[in-house]
Amino acid sequence: MDYSQIKAGKFRTNVKKFNIRDAIDKVMSIQSQKAKDTGLEFTARYLNIGEKEEDADEAGDMYSPYLHCDDQRIMQVLLNLQSNALKFTEKGSVCIIVSIIKV
Repeated sequence: MDYSQIKAGKFRTNVKKFNIRDAIDKVMSIQSQKAKDTGLEFTARYLNIGEKEEDADEAGDMYSPYLHCDDQRIMQVLLNLQSNALKFTEKGSVCIIVSIIKV
């Protein structure tokens, strides 16, 4: 993210509805070859996020995979985190664990 834009008050977001599972899958596909090349297991776990919107329940035990936020910023953060995890993990696995926390 561009700190200078934030500091200057010119940081813009593009909030829209998007599927967090699809975003994570897309970012993981970008990094999958790097994981294979280094022999690392590369996975994602979704603790309380359903596969489709209908999976959400009233109790809040399971949420829809659709979020309202800036998907490009989320993907940028995920890509950076995944890249660092793969860079600094010598053996074993890298797992992205995703959970929605209602605040």
